[in-house]
This record gives sequence, structure tokens and C-alpha cells, in this order.
Amino acid sequence: MASHATVQETVGRVLAERRHMAGALLPVLHGIQDALGYVPPEAVPQIADGLNLSRAEIHGVISFYHHFRETPPGQHTVYLCRAESCQAMQGRALEAHAKKALEIDFHQTTADGGVTLEPIYCLGNCALSPAVMIDGDVHGRLTPQRFDALIGALKRDPAHASKAEPITISVRLSGCHFVTTGSGNTTASAEATLSSAPRCWFASAWSSSQSAAWHSAIFAVRFISGFLYGDYCCGLLRKS
Repeated sequence: MASHATVQETVGRVLAERRHMAGALLPVLHGIQDALGYVPPEAVPQIADGLNLSRAEIHGVISFYHHFRETPPGQHTVYLCRAESCQAMQGRALEAHAKKALEIDFHQTTADGGVTLEPIYCLGNCALSPAVMIDGDVHGRLTPQRFDALIGALKRDPAHASKAEPITISVRLSGCHFVTTGSGNTTASAEATLSSAPRCWFASAWSSSQSAAWHSAIFAVRFISGFLYGDYCCGLLRKS
């Protein structure tokens, strides 16, 4: 938990940077949570004074948006997607398994302080439902077994999530340009979509990762803009 001095310094800095933005309260709250991992209750009076709002208004916004936390998160944060696509692909079963495996509910942290479980409403990874995000790294096609493996990796190596090498993937096709950022895990999951794609167009693609472990891999993208093409688009991913 952040010290009182740290909270005051952080809130003061964020207010100075964002108080002049239109609708500044949300940017300020996001800035504080990004810096501290949560919005400490003791920060509310300082925020209210800085934005000339009542404490009740601040509390109302924090309590309305589930994204904001008033207690410190665990060492790792696991976001389970609860959007319609993931729900349709056994997302509820995965949710029940995750709660049972971690022995916590949403918005709670494991007894050892290692993992916080949170719901999120769309990770933008609908083609690879159900999806989960661990410390900013998105994983698709999650099964209970894969979930257990990911959590097990965190327990064996606490720095595991931060080791995923960021990759930017760009696919161009008939004037349509798709860009996604993720890690090797994202690409490995996307590869699985090939087996279910009934028809594909192939396009050139590139990866910004200069040290990617692979020399070539098949990267498949299901465009929501299927109304333009009526099917799936995919490309051949090559090391830059």
C-alpha cells in the first residue's frame, strides 16, 4: 500500500498534468490508478479540492466504474473477458473455473497477494474467444487447462508476464489495413483460427519484432468488417 506522502505527491502530479482537460475527473482517476495501481480513499479530498468538485461526486464516479479500485491489487492482475463473444465460447465455464482455481471472486486478491481477478467487457480479441489478459498480455482460445498453465507459470516465475516480447503485427488486404499489438502468445493463439477458417485470402504481413523466435508463422485475422468481405482474412507472418 502506498504511503501517505507517495499518495499526496502522485495525486498532486496527476492533477497538475490533467486538471485542465475537458471532463478532467476521469483522466485524473485513470492517471492515479495507473501510477499507484488503485485510487486510495485518502486521495479523494485532494482530488475534490483540485477539481472543485464535491467528495460525493468523486466517490460516485469511483463506485460507478468497476475499473477503479480503492484497494491495492495483487502482484499480477488477471482480466477475464465477459463480453458476448467470450460468453458464447464457454466464457462462463472459464469464469467459474478461474474463481474456483484461485479461490476468489471478481475484485478480490488471492491470500498470498499474488493475483487479483477482475472482469473486463471486451478485450478486442473476439476472434479468439474466450480471452484473458494477464498484466497487459492478451491470451486467446483459453481453456481451463491453459488458464491453469498460465497461473502456474506466474507462480513459478513471478516475472513471467513481463517477459512477453511485444510485437506489432500489420496485415494489408485490398485496401483494408489491420494492426494489432501483442506478444508471441497472441500470435500462437491467432494461429489456431486457421483450422476453423473455411476460406481465406492471403496477404503480406510483417512483425516489428527483430528478435522473434520464429522465422515464419501463419497469422489469421477474423475481421469484424466481415460485411466487406463476407469471410476471414489471413496472412503469412514473416520475421522482419
